[in-house]
Amino acid sequence: MSIPLTHIMEDLQFAYVRAVIANAGRTCEKPERDYGVDLRVVDAGDTGKSYSDDDGVAFNCQLKSSTKYRVSNGTVYFPVKVKHYNKMVTWTGTTPLLLIAFTMPDKKEEWCTQSEESLCLRHCCFWKDLAGEAKSALNPESRINVEIPSHSIFDSAVVNEFVELYRQDKRS
Repeated sequence: MSIPLTHIMEDLQFAYVRAVIANAGRTCEKPERDYGVDLRVVDAGDTGKSYSDDDGVAFNCQLKSSTKYRVSNGTVYFPVKVKHYNKMVTWTGTTPLLLIAFTMPDKKEEWCTQSEESLCLRHCCFWKDLAGEAKSALNPESRINVEIPSHSIFDSAVVNEFVELYRQDKRS
């Protein structure tokens, strides 16, 4: 008996995001409890220790994966439950919370392929900071399509940009 498909999707997204963060030379933590934050990217600085006096969290991630997205005219339309969307747009934490949206193929067989030469997770993670967006009045269990520019790919350069922004904010 296999685990539910949604759990497989979550696990593949965690693997994808952790690989991107590691490739950026950073590390991340998974909170013990999920209260809207799935991963925290930590700035360990040049010493391998937390950069600041607090816990060193540079930014937080809310991970969502879906096969039900669509792309049109340079925009990814990604479905998110309204209750989760509203938590992200009203985020009041001291560090940013990014939506990391993993777009996956319809066919499960295409989600993860491997050979002697490569491991491939398909398709792509996109990011968006929803802070300040308008709260939705729709039913909390319904879905809203979050519009993400298709150039907002969650990659190692983006991770490092956010860590540097965090450093600058902490020094100000």
